[in-house]
Amino acid sequence: MLGGTYTTLSKWALTAEYQYNGFGLSQSAWAALGATPLAQRAYLQEALRRQELAPRQAYLLHAARKGLLLKSLDLGAYLRINPGDGSRLGWIELRQHWNSADLSLQLQDNRGRPASEFGLLPERRSVQLLGTYYY
Repeated sequence: MLGGTYTTLSKWALTAEYQYNGFGLSQSAWAALGATPLAQRAYLQEALRRQELAPRQAYLLHAARKGLLLKSLDLGAYLRINPGDGSRLGWIELRQHWNSADLSLQLQDNRGRPASEFGLLPERRSVQLLGTYYY
């Protein structure tokens, strides 16, 4: 992995990463695995279970801002790109903090051909409202 983060004076933290997994599938191996969708799905599920990068390489862009408009309101977002199959996963979160609780709104968008890493996921778009209480 190779990357860097730049923090602006206005409290934005911007990160870019190049990710590499020598054990991940090459573009040609991924295409060959696409001939058997069940094997492809099993490979992706196992990579997810192991928290491993499924393709050989990927790019990640991340942006975060603490204290957006209000001191206790944070914004975070990332975009993960698989250059081998062109699929991508986008995620954004708005989180409000209180002394003993958090409330967050999260949106996720998965894009790609049906046989791609993120196109294979069953949910194309999801929205979640999460509450956390700390005791």
